[in-house]
Amino acid sequence: MANKKYGVYFIPMSQSVGRGSNGRSAGTGAFKLAWRAPIDSYPEDIAKELGVTPVKADKPEPGLVFGSNSPRPARVRINVTTGQGKSKSYTLFANPGNVARLINGNVLRGKKFRGGTITTVSLIGTSTNPNRQKSSSNSNTRNRRNTSRTRTSSRTRTRR
Repeated sequence: MANKKYGVYFIPMSQSVGRGSNGRSAGTGAFKLAWRAPIDSYPEDIAKELGVTPVKADKPEPGLVFGSNSPRPARVRINVTTGQGKSKSYTLFANPGNVARLINGNVLRGKKFRGGTITTVSLIGTSTNPNRQKSSSNSNTRNRRNTSRTRTSSRTRTRR
């Protein structure tokens, strides 16, 4: 198996610095969130739409920050259909400012990516299937809690 080639990519991010002693915002700090990824993960045309900038090997990029936990870039799921009727999905970083255009504008639909054609782009944790039932795990948990409280209350009343 051939060794994969990796590149360095970044997204310009900004972060609220906090409040000054006078209670006003102290401003924002801008930095370039960087990471390493296989070169085939971010082809030039896809990277441009995602708002991701590749670092050129012959021209170092100053001010890159690797491994930052906050703020985090948006993560999008790119669904690809291959010619054999099979589909795959890939998770990639995207500039938060480009997400609306990626999701609502379908700017990546029909582009070639990793041996297939992009069919949909969605945010992680959301679905592009309009027929998918929405599950509300929090409300189910709440209902179970309320039910158990009711049962406990009725048992307590019965014993008295």
